[in-house]
Order: sequence, then C-alpha cells, then structure tokens
Amino acid sequence: MEEEVDLRDYLNVIKKRWKIILGVFLSSIVISVIVSFSLPKVYEVKLMLRIGKVKDEFLETGNTVIKVFESRSVLSDVVKRLNLPVTEEEIERISGKIYISESVGTLEIKGRGKTPQEAMNLVNAVADVILERHQQFFNKGQEILEGYILRIEKQLVKIEEDIVKLRKKIKQNELTTSEAKAYIVHGYLDSLQRSLDRYNISKVELSEKQMEESYSTMPTCIIVPPMMSNIPILPRKKINVLIAAFVGLIVGLGLAGFLEYFEQSENKN
Repeated sequence: MEEEVDLRDYLNVIKKRWKIILGVFLSSIVISVIVSFSLPKVYEVKLMLRIGKVKDEFLETGNTVIKVFESRSVLSDVVKRLNLPVTEEEIERISGKIYISESVGTLEIKGRGKTPQEAMNLVNAVADVILERHQQFFNKGQEILEGYILRIEKQLVKIEEDIVKLRKKIKQNELTTSEAKAYIVHGYLDSLQRSLDRYNISKVELSEKQMEESYSTMPTCIIVPPMMSNIPILPRKKINVLIAAFVGLIVGLGLAGFLEYFEQSENKN
C-alpha cells in the first residue's frame, strides 16, 4: 500500500531543504537585478492623429496606414528624415521601434529610443510621413470637390442667363393676340419652368457640396502632441524581480522535492 503524503511531509521537506530553496530563490533575484540594471534603457514617446476626410470619407483607413509602414520605401523615408544611413540594418532597426495602433478615425503612434529625444525624433518623423502622404490625398480630393462646385456654379450662371432671356422673350410676346405667337409664348413658359426646376436642383446640389467642403472635409492633423518623458518604459525592473522571485521559489521547491525523492530512492535500495 502506497504511503499517503500530506501537508506535513511537504513542510518537512521544506524545513530540511530550506537552504537549497532559499539559495535558488536569492540567486534568481540577484541574477534578475544584475540583468535588469545591465539592460539598456528604452524611452517611449507617443502622439495621436485624427485621420482627415474628403466628402465624409476617410483619406485612408488605419489598417492601411499600418500596412503601409511595413513597406521598405516608407520606412526608408523615415530613416532619411532622421538623417541616418538608409541601409537594410537601419531600416530593420527603425521598424522595430515604431508602433502604430488605430481606432475609428484616429491613429496612435509610438516611437521608442535609447533617449527621450531619440524617441521624440522617431515619432515626429513617422507623423510627418503620414501627414505629407495624407495631405497629397486631401489636396486631390479637395481639388475634385472644388472642381465639382465650380462646375455647378457655372451651370447656375448659365441657367440664370437662360431664365433672364426667356422672361424677356415672354414679356415681349405676352400681349400678342396672334395664335401662333401665343403658342410660342407657351413654349417659352414651359422652357422657363424647366430652367427654374434645373436651377433649384442645382442650388440644392451646390449647397450640399459646400456643406461637404465646410463640415465633412478636413485634413489629417495631430490632436495629441508628443511629450517627452525622462522615465524609461524598459526594463521593468520591479516586475522582472518579482517574476524572478516567483520562478526562483518554484524552481527551489521543485529541486528540493527532487533531491528528497532521489535520497529516499537511494535509501530504499
């Protein structure tokens, strides 16, 4: 019959092997402290952009921006703005320090560096690339919208001229008693009504486009500016030490149990 192992057996093992458990525990903490203090400090700066719109449509989705920053050409542009050599190694290094996340209509950009200024320069370079890219999209969209508004305005001027001419012709012929001229006047009246209908429709369309230009069209802009912090985000020394202490305790207990089991097996043999 197998012997029952209760809590007192575990406590006896701990009491017997406490030096090993404590040694592993303290060693883990000491190693964690040494490693944590030897790791380079990493600083982070972040900013937030609001993605611009043209006619109430985003210039670019957040997911598209994130994918764009996976391309070598865009990353090369960032490296150039930092006045660094455009090499594969530098592009790869910079890529690992850029973090972009998106929400509805906004982008959060984080840049990391060995110093607060390096992180600030990186996040500004990334933001500049996005702002310039979106400004190009915005200008094209704005140009198309303004061209459309201009065409409607010209169309309204032309319709107004037609209305004036038709009213003049109607006035010239409204006192006639001739049946033929009365028929012509009737045709002028029909044309006038169609012109007035077209004018009203164009007016409404112009008003809608002007509203789109005023309230539904805006460029991409920074809504939360970057701020430098002298407090590094890495290494997380306290967390590292706590994790090391927990792991050291588990390893120490496991080693104590293994040694106890090995010793009892030797005694039985």
